[in-house]
Amino acid sequence: MRADRGVLAIAIRTKLFVLLICGSALAASDDHAFTPIHKLQTWYTDRSLVDVEVVASQGPSDRAHFIEPKQSLKLRLERAYLNGIGWTEKPDYSSVDIEFDLPTMLPSALFIAPPSEVDKRGEDIKALTREEMGRRALIVRLNGQATAESLRRLSDRVQQCAGTRLDNGLYEWDSKNASCRNLHTPSASKQFVAEIEPGLFVKLPCSNALIGCSLSFPFAGFVASISFHRDHLAAWQDMIERATRFLRDKQYRGQP
Repeated sequence: MRADRGVLAIAIRTKLFVLLICGSALAASDDHAFTPIHKLQTWYTDRSLVDVEVVASQGPSDRAHFIEPKQSLKLRLERAYLNGIGWTEKPDYSSVDIEFDLPTMLPSALFIAPPSEVDKRGEDIKALTREEMGRRALIVRLNGQATAESLRRLSDRVQQCAGTRLDNGLYEWDSKNASCRNLHTPSASKQFVAEIEPGLFVKLPCSNALIGCSLSFPFAGFVASISFHRDHLAAWQDMIERATRFLRDKQYRGQP
């Protein structure tokens, strides 16, 4: 009996040691060096982790250059979240286009792809039509030439276009104000003004497109532009919160 207990104790210690080693290896693999990709090379439903980077640049589009010292936003996320990546050098330009499903926070691509091409990983992923997905999607765009400072510089002009305050916290767009005509989005069937934080006013245009409402907010020194279905207009503040939470969750903070 004592021998059996001794064998059992050794087996348990061995198993715990193996689990500890495996756990350490997994932790190390999660913290591998940041290696940004500059174009999409795998299938759109690929759930492998990839690194993407938005780098601040300035100047006319044909002579844009990266700012020194370097200012960048690093993200590590599943490739399936990415609709597109923009990257050129001389002129210097970078952008990232992300899309996810609001109810699940999973990549939208997983819900519109053929089920045989989706790695469900035990998650409840049911095929949706593009219209159904459009009502559930949140698109987040980041552009290296759009910095938080540029958004703040425009705020005073946008504030002048704020008309009557609505129940959802938005302001009607004052179309009678002549100074607001150049700020109106041509494709918008309806446009509003949103005060996204005290003293910071932005446009919120809505078009007839499936994912037709959009606004911008500052994130990590850049401008995050989000687009969503008109059904979520009253919840525009929640759209900002969800996008912010997503970006913070995917933000890379490991070794350079």
